[in-house]
Amino acid sequence: MSLLKTCRVCGKIYAEKYAECPHCHGAGAQAAQSAQAKVNAIATGCIGVLVVLCLVLVLSVKGCMANQDAEREKENAIKQEQADRTEASAHGLSLSEYRDLSPVVGDAIGDCKKRVANRAIYDYSYDWSPNVYWQKTGDQIFIAGHDLRIKNAFGQYRYVDYTCIWNIKQKLLTEEHTSAD
Repeated sequence: MSLLKTCRVCGKIYAEKYAECPHCHGAGAQAAQSAQAKVNAIATGCIGVLVVLCLVLVLSVKGCMANQDAEREKENAIKQEQADRTEASAHGLSLSEYRDLSPVVGDAIGDCKKRVANRAIYDYSYDWSPNVYWQKTGDQIFIAGHDLRIKNAFGQYRYVDYTCIWNIKQKLLTEEHTSAD
């Protein structure tokens, strides 16, 4: 017993053993398939165009953001250079000397504060706002500060003035004095 099929194009019934409808020979089916192929090609093309447009949009936004980041970095570099120039002139140094000396000054101030704080008998604390000044003289850095508070025997904190001298060549603290001396 053979199964029957209905032709989609002409609507007539035919046996399943035939690949195409014997009445219309699947002419409509081929046309329908070619129309479907065209629709598929157009849809694929549209999707491709959308993907390309999305990529272009993403890349242009990234490029714009990169330009903004570069401009922001340039502005920050200009501001930093102006601040460095101001600090360098305040200390009587050239810009290159100031930039070379900045990390050394940080170490010197840290060591000076540590050495003075270690002299506290009971406890110590630092002010939230650093109040430290420094000046380079020859191969030494003179440091003066007023941001350290030392606890006395009665439990009261009081500010201590301190001075230190840091030797640049030896990279060590040579002298320190406090108002408690």
